[in-house]
Amino acid sequence: MEPFGIQVVIYLFLAGVAAGAGFIGSWSLSTAEGRKSVGLAVLLAAAGAVFLILDLTRPSEFFLILTEANNASVISWGARILSFFILSGSFLWIATRKSAANQAVLWLFRAAAIGLAVYPAFVLRQGEAIQLWQHYLLIPLIPVSAFHAGMALTRLRDRNQEYRSRELALGVVQCGLLAIILFTAGGSLLAWVVALGVGTLLPLACALVGPAQTFMLRPILILTGMLAMRYWIISPHA
Repeated sequence: MEPFGIQVVIYLFLAGVAAGAGFIGSWSLSTAEGRKSVGLAVLLAAAGAVFLILDLTRPSEFFLILTEANNASVISWGARILSFFILSGSFLWIATRKSAANQAVLWLFRAAAIGLAVYPAFVLRQGEAIQLWQHYLLIPLIPVSAFHAGMALTRLRDRNQEYRSRELALGVVQCGLLAIILFTAGGSLLAWVVALGVGTLLPLACALVGPAQTFMLRPILILTGMLAMRYWIISPHA
């Protein structure tokens, strides 16, 4: 039996992509595309919250975790970060339709996006029985892959924005982190072939060949690799 179900895998995927897309969109909220990125990020995070709640024995447990859990609990802070992200993102999306973004809320949203991308690694470290979850490079890999996938989703939606250099930088960092983890901690066929090969190396190769020829393919490959990576992390032997 795995420690988490498929609902958690989907949640980690959606929340990671939401964090990346929201953070990127927050820097261009004065444009229609920036607002769309933030709005999409909020929808993805809300959908992820639904899958997270479905994984609980009782849906009401989520609200207990949110309001009554120990403040030292990483899981309780994860629920709060998710809530802050959805609420502040919704406020920004509505407010920027008619006026400039409130700077305090904007920075709260960005902080929540970073937290949403990072905190799953600290939750997993509590599972001491699973060797992979104790790997120190999992802490940077999880947020880097989240921002990589969020940028990929932004590119998939908006053909006018060119993120090639940033995409390459994130892809190279993700490739290095994932490769080291696989070589040192081992990995399944899913991790080697789909997460590293299809979702990381192939998009890098396509980006080097030329963005025009592979514009639509790269984001799809990156998102596929992100989902495979999350599944492998939750189920290391899959």
